[in-house]
Amino acid sequence: MEIEKGTTGASSNLRGLLLALCLLLALVIGHALGLPIPGLSNAINRMAKHNESASELTGRTDFASISWYEGAKEYVRAQDEHRSMQAPLLIYFHTDWCPYCKKLDRDIFPSDEVSQFMRSVVKVRINPEAGPDERVLADQFGVRGYPSVFIIPINSDAPTKIYPFKRFGETFVAVKPSEFVRACREASTTKTP
Repeated sequence: MEIEKGTTGASSNLRGLLLALCLLLALVIGHALGLPIPGLSNAINRMAKHNESASELTGRTDFASISWYEGAKEYVRAQDEHRSMQAPLLIYFHTDWCPYCKKLDRDIFPSDEVSQFMRSVVKVRINPEAGPDERVLADQFGVRGYPSVFIIPINSDAPTKIYPFKRFGETFVAVKPSEFVRACREASTTKTP
């Protein structure tokens, strides 16, 4: 299923980055002054619990970045992380005007099951209308409609297309989050001939 023409999530990425920077700054200042930082141990415990639950899901103890890479320039960074972390790479081609992209962002990605799975992969969002480099990437992947989602497994450069929507009569219907995760997991497994 491909539909022509989602929200970027850039503001949530920025908020997460600012929160991480504030936490790091508080940690550095507190350490330098020899002061305890209220709530820091609780935050560390929550992060450890999050990592334990994700490792149960994926069997992995090292995790890809929780936030999304954005655009063609960050695609290169995502590829590097994909290789260095030995984590699958999820590539999501979207546009700002695409109603199906908005539905994917609103209904599928935030679901508990998909969110938990996404913690075990490197993720990059690319809007082919954002610039010529993004358009070249979309052409390399054969993108003809939106949303277009691909998984590149560990130790591979061969993408597998994931279909987050199914045709139902004259329209498209979102797959269940469990179906999306199942398709992503199957594509994440390196296939040997």
